Amino acid sequence: MAIASHKPKLPLLILFSKYLHQRGLSPLTIERYQYAVAIIIPTLGANPEKLTPALIQQVVCDLASARSLEFGKSITVALRSYLRFLSFEGLCPPDLDKTVPTVAQCA
Repeated sequence: MAIASHKPKLPLLILFSKYLHQRGLSPLTIERYQYAVAIIIPTLGANPEKLTPALIQQVVCDLASARSLEFGKSITVALRSYLRFLSFEGLCPPDLDKTVPTVAQCA
């Protein structure tokens, strides 16, 4: 599946891309994660300090229920990685990545 080119525009997405690259992810995987996170951020909010487990779970379930199973799985994987990055940077509490529900939990 080809993904439309999506260049990160938000500073955090640019830093997230560098973080993924440093961890050895392939350019295609980085692009997929950026795409998914770029879809999530408008609903989740651009301020990582305001993220809560309840908000994360609500946003994931809302997005997953509105799209395909494959899309739901891809956003959960990308969001977990993004939350680990934010925690690594000290921008959100640690372990928020563990609050991301599976697509099955949203059903």
